[in-house]
Amino acid sequence: GLPLEIGIHFDKMSENELAETAPLTRRSLKLLIYQLPRCIPKLLQRMGADASNDINQSDGGDGEEDGSIDGQSIARFIKPEDIAHLMRECPEAACALLDYCSLKPK
Repeated sequence: GLPLEIGIHFDKMSENELAETAPLTRRSLKLLIYQLPRCIPKLLQRMGADASNDINQSDGGDGEEDGSIDGQSIARFIKPEDIAHLMRECPEAACALLDYCSLKPK
């Protein structure tokens, strides 16, 4: 997540550019939940398109590592407080995340 954190911190990229270039990882999703939630819907669109490719499968076991980005894996990764934060800060992002997590695997 370091390049994404730098991109957010130095404010040199638009939200759209950040969402388009963020790594498709659970770590990126978690960072965006708390730093730039408006980017989440576009990131989830990208994740949905790539989830079937089975990318980012390494999981360090601590819940913060990159891992599977399918809806079920994201649903297990996201905590209730993450959803509550999104509901307060960016309801559109919360709805997109809940929709993504409830999609049936292909």
